[in-house]
Amino acid sequence: QTLQSMAQSTQQKDEQKSASQIPDNLQDFVGNRIEVDKDKGTIRYVGPVATSKKATTTWLGIEWDDANRGKNDGSVVTDDGTVHRYFTTDAGRASFIKPIKANFGRDLLTVILDRFSLDGLEDDLKEQQAISAESQYKIEFVGWDKSIRRQCNLAKKTSVNLEEHDVRYLDLNSLKELKQTVPEVEFMELRRNLITTFDSFAGLSCLAETLREINFSHNPLNVLNYKTIRALCDDQTGFKLTFPNLRGLFLNNCKSDVFKPWQFVYILLKNGCLPKLGELQICCNNIKNFKLPAHVINNDLEANPNDFGEDESKMMQPDAQEIATLMPYLATLNIGENPLSSWDEISDVFGLCPNLTQFKCSYAELPGIRYKANTFCKVSRVWMRNNKWTDVAVFDEFSKFPTLQQLNFIQNTFEDIHGFSTLRDLCIAKVPNLHVCNSSVINAKERHDAELFYLKWIAKQLALNKEQSGDNNENDEESAESKQNEQAEMERIEQLYPRYIELTKKHGAMSFNKQEAEKLMAITVTIKSMDPESITAKPVEKKLPTAMTVAQLKMLCKRLFNLQPQHQRLMFRDGGGGFPEDMDDDSKPLSFYNLKDGIEILMQSCDFHKK
Repeated sequence: QTLQSMAQSTQQKDEQKSASQIPDNLQDFVGNRIEVDKDKGTIRYVGPVATSKKATTTWLGIEWDDANRGKNDGSVVTDDGTVHRYFTTDAGRASFIKPIKANFGRDLLTVILDRFSLDGLEDDLKEQQAISAESQYKIEFVGWDKSIRRQCNLAKKTSVNLEEHDVRYLDLNSLKELKQTVPEVEFMELRRNLITTFDSFAGLSCLAETLREINFSHNPLNVLNYKTIRALCDDQTGFKLTFPNLRGLFLNNCKSDVFKPWQFVYILLKNGCLPKLGELQICCNNIKNFKLPAHVINNDLEANPNDFGEDESKMMQPDAQEIATLMPYLATLNIGENPLSSWDEISDVFGLCPNLTQFKCSYAELPGIRYKANTFCKVSRVWMRNNKWTDVAVFDEFSKFPTLQQLNFIQNTFEDIHGFSTLRDLCIAKVPNLHVCNSSVINAKERHDAELFYLKWIAKQLALNKEQSGDNNENDEESAESKQNEQAEMERIEQLYPRYIELTKKHGAMSFNKQEAEKLMAITVTIKSMDPESITAKPVEKKLPTAMTVAQLKMLCKRLFNLQPQHQRLMFRDGGGGFPEDMDDDSKPLSFYNLKDGIEILMQSCDFHKK
């Protein structure tokens, strides 16, 4: 009964609190964000609903972030079958709720004071004492209260994390109190709040001296309530003095039909509002290219910052030299999860940034890259996973980056063709200065093996090309004419396969004869049975061509260990006994898994009821 009364009391307080937060001007809140029981959504309609018992009741039509949270698509059906539509969204994503159930958000200072309040600390300490007293074991919570007090000491706090709270705006009447409350704040985390517009956040100028990084990500933003670019960048009511020392700005997934993050950032840059920007993240904003309207490029101060220029023919691309001037301190750029399909456009905008060292463009639609001289001169780390690369020649382009040391390219399109391990070896061999590949450090032995594999791979490719061209004269290598043109032939191969001349001098040349190339690509493996019925069989050492498929290998295992292919599960591991990896595609050749000499192939039974 006590717990029930406490729950009822808490519910009544929450309802009173919610009722006091309902805005008087609900119609003005269309497009704003709300929260109901940790689920967030956008208000799309305010007014009566046909299925309501009372025609005068005001309802909120909500489009939820969670596609499965709602009950309809923005419409209701009355008993006579009439469909009444109030807004349109995907089926099952919309609901109509009463305003009292919605949390409309609070101002930044209120949320900070609530988030880091010590009001409940004494109750928590009493609860810990009760737990300790009731337990049959001796429990002591050492230093917990001191840790909490230290975390909630706002006067010395440099990082304020308000992720997934209900911040909606910045109260411009409490700026002085905000400054006094968090005088040393450097990092402000505001991801997944209820922020709908940036307008009031120009008031963060009160924290301008200390603020170094701010994250607005995952807040779908609405139109800027500034009529002109001049007003947006004003030194009194705009953003001119808001971020003078800001190093990091994160605007991931902030797009909407009426807000374009890249255009907003460019306007601020153009007008000197982000003079020290060192890291920019604008991921997941449906950016197809970096073109902007002419009035933005030309910085027409009387133009509307919300005019996105629908006419594609009048759009202009920012100049790389100008971007370099506007962002002289930019060190990290993340533009991933956007439908970008042209590397040239990226290079022509950001390629000249003088201090750019980390570049991230994962989950995009880039088919490859084409390096342009004197661009990305200081970039040492690149993340470009989950793009649409199809040609291994992309690694040749990365080898032209002057200072590249780390590259992450997993889950690109060509991984389905060549296999992860083969691509790793080719990347290591083609990019000589690389230290880290796909988050794994490259050691000297791995580089040596990768370079040998690359030479064998070249020999195989050239032998196949020679066979397809019909040139089967195996005595060409002994002819005088061939010897005279050997240097020209080497240069021709170098054009097709960069680093060939360098690596042949280091490791020796490989034969271009098809039979010899196939021998070079053959591997010596040890095949072991892990099946209970043949586990005592002696391991068999075999020399296998890498062109052999997994299905053919299973037939070999059948002959060796008398287990039907459909019941086999093949895995491979290093001879030293590493963790085994599955060979789960019967149609793939062994080269797909990039097996090397000394590998162990393990055959297990995948069906214990096979008999």
